[in-house]
Amino acid sequence: MAEELNVNGLKQMKRAEYIKHFKNRSVWKKTRAVIVFVDYKLEGKKTTVAIPFRKEAEMKLEMKRVKSEKLHPMKKSAGGKIFFENDLEEGRIAKLEITRGGVKPELLQLKAEDLFMRIQTTLKVALSEDAEIEETVDDPADESESVENLSQLIADLEKLIKETSTAIKEKIQAIPAAIKEKLANESQLELLLSVQDQILDMKEIFDQLDEKSKEKYKAQVEKILALVEGIQLIKTALENYLNKGGTPGELPDSIRTMLEKIVEKIKEAKAAKKDPEKFRKVVKIINTTFDALMLALQVLKPQLAQKVKESKVFQFIEAFLDSLEDSDESEEESSELEIPSAIQKLLDEIQDLIKKAEAVRNDLEKFKKLADLVQTSFENLMKAINAVDKKIAEAIKKSLVYKLILEFIESLNSSSGTEVNEEDKKQLDQTMKELELLFSSVGIPF
Repeated sequence: MAEELNVNGLKQMKRAEYIKHFKNRSVWKKTRAVIVFVDYKLEGKKTTVAIPFRKEAEMKLEMKRVKSEKLHPMKKSAGGKIFFENDLEEGRIAKLEITRGGVKPELLQLKAEDLFMRIQTTLKVALSEDAEIEETVDDPADESESVENLSQLIADLEKLIKETSTAIKEKIQAIPAAIKEKLANESQLELLLSVQDQILDMKEIFDQLDEKSKEKYKAQVEKILALVEGIQLIKTALENYLNKGGTPGELPDSIRTMLEKIVEKIKEAKAAKKDPEKFRKVVKIINTTFDALMLALQVLKPQLAQKVKESKVFQFIEAFLDSLEDSDESEEESSELEIPSAIQKLLDEIQDLIKKAEAVRNDLEKFKKLADLVQTSFENLMKAINAVDKKIAEAIKKSLVYKLILEFIESLNSSSGTEVNEEDKKQLDQTMKELELLFSSVGIPF
């Protein structure tokens, strides 16, 4: 668990201090579980906070303590597993599966999504299949407390509306012209970042208001929220200007080439997962190229180097490298435990069958016979795994061999029923021709 962010330390933190620690990405790099408190009071003001944990077991123990010591109402607390993914198109995604607490997924999504936007991450909340949800009842004290708190929320909201509106009108609107005239500076970037945080604060406070108050401030808040995209565009333009030192230019070709090479090699590695020897060779190239990339970034201007590290491509690469570390840890765990010889034999047999099946994939009859054998052997493997000690079973399921077998089984399930008869083929060909004509007519290659 991160030292800076823990349940015990929250009460002593100021809100700005908490946000600063939360926005430190290194805090979340090895996070596997999280506790989220909604309507948590920092400096006397309600907000949403999240505490990261490296192990799910640690989170579960802390949730028990939260309940027993009444550190926060259970109906406003949630604990769960969290998985970070990096997609070249969607960017960074955090998938949170609630396993403990009393907050409904819909409410947690609403309350916590803005918090995770502070680290440029899209939050997706769901209820885990093995969730242990607390039955909660409304506390009459909450109602009187919310009435008492409403006037303070409104005062804070009015202040933020005034400050952000003034900053946008008097300072931010002047930044595009400053860029054109080569007069933009770092302080303007700091202003933009500050205003973006203020807008998130404003939205968080607005969401806590009662319906009558929301109606009163809705127009003002929506007017500012409508400018968010424009502010982000100005921020991007300003960062580009500062990264280039105010002169024309772009990312050096050598760094661009290394990034492209690593992405291609990652795709190659993913395709070679069933061939451990080839996989290791490709990963070695990825690691070597990544080391060279990190050295090259050290000689860039700090702003430009940081921009590269915040890019979707770099995050995609980091996510892959992190997944390798996780696999290594899983392999180490499984090697420390003695796997029963019968299960090891089954694992080896299934691996051998998969290799044979992959070699004859174009011969449907032979492939189907081998695939059926894999399915049968896998069923026997699962029975054997379910009969052993839980720790050994978990270690086996985390191993690379098991994951490769599972991937093959899933590929069989996803490809079932995909044979196409001649009539369907003709229809498909006709549809493809129509699509090609449609795309060509608007100048898009198909």
